[in-house]
Amino acid sequence: MELVSIILLMTIVGVYLVWFWLLVGKLKGPKSWPLVGSIPQMLLTIRRIHEWTTDQLLASPTLGTYQTCEHILHTKFHNYPKGPTWQNTFGDVLGNQGVSCAKGEEWISLRKIVVPELTKSKLGPSLHRWVNPSIKNDLLPILDKASKHNISIDLQKLMICFGTDNIFELL
Repeated sequence: MELVSIILLMTIVGVYLVWFWLLVGKLKGPKSWPLVGSIPQMLLTIRRIHEWTTDQLLASPTLGTYQTCEHILHTKFHNYPKGPTWQNTFGDVLGNQGVSCAKGEEWISLRKIVVPELTKSKLGPSLHRWVNPSIKNDLLPILDKASKHNISIDLQKLMICFGTDNIFELL
C-alpha cells in the first residue's frame, strides 16, 4: 500500500512539473518556478527591484497597449465594476457621480456627452491655454532654480504635482 501511495504521489508531482514547464515555456516575463513563482528572480534583483519591475512591465505584450485600454475603458467596461473601493479611493478626486462611477446604461449615456468634449479640436486649445503658462510660470522656474543652485529634486513628485494641478485646472 505504501509503494502504491509513493508511486501515485510521484506521478502526480511529475505530471504537475511537466504541465508547469509546458505552461511556463509559453509565458513571457520573469522566470517562474513551481510553488514560489518569480520570487527567486525578484530576490536576485532586489538592489534594482524598481528597474527590474519596470523592465518586466515594458516587456509585457499587453500592458499599456491601445487595445488593452480600449477593452477596459470601452468594450468591456461593465466587466470592471466601480464598487465602494473605487468610490472611496477616487470619489474625492473624480466625484461620486458622473462618468467615473456610472454603470451600465447610465455610463453609455454619460459617455455620449463627455467623449465629444474630449476631441482633439476642443481639448487641444484648452490644454495649450492652461499647460503652456503652467510650464513657463511654474515648472521651468523650479527646474531652473534647482539647476542653478545644484539642488536635488524629486522629479516624480514634481511631475505628479504638475499633472494634478493641470488636470484640476482643466476640470
